[in-house]
Amino acid sequence: MIYWCKKCNIPIIDRNKCSLCGSELKKISNDIRPVFVEEKKVISIILQRDITEASVWNKGSIHYIIDGENVDVNYVDLFSNDDLIKIIREKYFKYTTNFDELINCNQFDYVMNDKYLSKFIMANEEHIKRLEYESQNYIKELVNSIEKKDIISTVSFSGGKDSTVVSNLVRETYGNQQIFHLFGDTTLEFDTTYNYIERFKEENKFTPFIISSSEQNFFDLCKEFGPPSRVERWCCTIFKTSAISENINLLGDSGFSLSFLGIRALESLQRSNYEKTRYSSKISRQIVSMPIYEWATIEVWLYILYKKLDFNAAYTLGFERVGCWCCPNNSSRSDFLMKLFFEKKYNYWHDILISYAKKANIKDYDVYVNEGYWKSRRGLRGLQKKNTNLKKKECNLNDKARIYFIEKPLDDSFIEFLKPFGSINIIFEDEEYSIYEINYKSSNKGVMFKIYIYLESNTLKVIPVNIKDIVLFYKRIECQIRKYEFCISCMACDSICPYGAINTVNGYHIDETKCKNCLKCIAKFIGGCLRVQIHKSKI
Repeated sequence: MIYWCKKCNIPIIDRNKCSLCGSELKKISNDIRPVFVEEKKVISIILQRDITEASVWNKGSIHYIIDGENVDVNYVDLFSNDDLIKIIREKYFKYTTNFDELINCNQFDYVMNDKYLSKFIMANEEHIKRLEYESQNYIKELVNSIEKKDIISTVSFSGGKDSTVVSNLVRETYGNQQIFHLFGDTTLEFDTTYNYIERFKEENKFTPFIISSSEQNFFDLCKEFGPPSRVERWCCTIFKTSAISENINLLGDSGFSLSFLGIRALESLQRSNYEKTRYSSKISRQIVSMPIYEWATIEVWLYILYKKLDFNAAYTLGFERVGCWCCPNNSSRSDFLMKLFFEKKYNYWHDILISYAKKANIKDYDVYVNEGYWKSRRGLRGLQKKNTNLKKKECNLNDKARIYFIEKPLDDSFIEFLKPFGSINIIFEDEEYSIYEINYKSSNKGVMFKIYIYLESNTLKVIPVNIKDIVLFYKRIECQIRKYEFCISCMACDSICPYGAINTVNGYHIDETKCKNCLKCIAKFIGGCLRVQIHKSKI
């Protein structure tokens, strides 16, 4: 619970008396965040009164406290008024001539001219020390409880405030700066994020930092999948999860990662249902730990300021979150600030959304985009739907065999999609067709099925030999056929394998020395792959 000390003009966490002056306190909010100097400048322009020297805090959304007074700043109305945003931008940059410099300097040093921040730290020092002690104890107990000898401790570092806190907590708890930091570059990060990561690496030279990113182009994939939305979050799978999975694979073939993440329950309803320690996650070789899971936003900021940590300059500008700059989960405030500070990027994304809306035959496409209806988009509207049904027929010579007619030209790369089933042996090959036999993993009876590949006619013939569950068998076979037909090497499959055997950087490949034929990769996505899953949508 957050209280307000009228005399000191600052928020106090979980106390009914101020530790500095002893005054009785008034409850003001469940959570709160500090408002830094650049955001104060913008609010001053909007309110037409100078608040840059005031004690300013945000209670969430449009709700602020300015010197103890509740004030609302309606960003929703501002966002739709391009003329007003232009005026605000001109006034802001008239008095801020060093913008490029300020977003690339140490942010703690930059914001601490605010006298109220120093008071806030002093008044809440006892609280943050207790919270730090509890979190470090959790980390120690977790590490001691894990019996795996080949575990590698890592910090998943996004460049946001939460991962900044977790990074410092983990390194101080271990007493070791050489904890691997993994950054999955979505290629859609704020410029301030890249700036901050470079400063972090320079400041922490003994901390190994591994960066990976998808080979795919996000904007090209928008043409294939449609713009991501709060319900169609294909971008997270391809550009975030797969990139981090690639990082973990770089750490070793057999090891698991104990990954410390800056996830908090208060961030979203979905995350409020997470467990603090998760032994299964989106990335198969990853044990997930969330040391600040119960922390409030104000406690995150208190720790950063108390420890004198540098942070991402986007927060100084007023952004509440610093994930992808075009994320559908961004608030109206974030959209307004994006439009204000990073106009070129905002306009580029806006044009893509307008183009999509027109293709989807949305009548009021301006309203659809500008009022954020695209953020709840789902299904294939505006996209060219591809048929996910396979052309097939029963074989006249064998009542259990099936013949499949493939649209994509067949070549040797199709064999990669059969490797999850077991060991593959070629028993005949000429210019017209090849015959392979596969030792199906679910049985110990030797050869489980044969497959004839007819290159010229793009035809497959599958002949089961020792298969008990014929229905399940063909479901799995068809998943792999669809995967071959639809694969665009989007990297969504890379994070699925618990042994790191799948790599799609230059086409779909399975490392037979790593594959354990567990079959977990086959039906992770509906129909076989992420692209099939989207095109199976009936909406």
